[in-house]
Amino acid sequence: MTRTPSAWIVMKFGGTSVSTLANWTNIARVAAERCAGGARVLIVHSAVTGITDRLERLLDAAIGQAQEEELRAIEERHRRLAAELGVALGDDVERHLAELREIAAGIALAAFVMAMFFSPSLTALIGNRVWWPGHADRKREPEPVTESAQP
Repeated sequence: MTRTPSAWIVMKFGGTSVSTLANWTNIARVAAERCAGGARVLIVHSAVTGITDRLERLLDAAIGQAQEEELRAIEERHRRLAAELGVALGDDVERHLAELREIAAGIALAAFVMAMFFSPSLTALIGNRVWWPGHADRKREPEPVTESAQP
């Protein structure tokens, strides 16, 4: 089978390669060279250095209701990069940051509900079978009727 060369070139960057102005300048230079050679360039990029790790820590922190530090670090890292690149974050980025805060708050709330209500109720349901026989799934045999001696 013969493959026909594609006019498209997909270039993926992430981590340190998207973390500084100098690196973005290099990405732009490489993309421009490819375009000048007749290719159509599609640039795909992933998270800035350290953000994936921060998102994992954010999840752990949100479960412990201590997400603010991680949220601030993620937001600040992106604000610094935008400032270095000389671009405004824009409404779409601000919306994403707000949504991230809402997600983290939802995780914290879900963890709280699980800890305060769901887990203890499971324990109570299981304990109910042990300490209150006859009032759960286990059927209790009726007490035998005994004749009492008459005086």
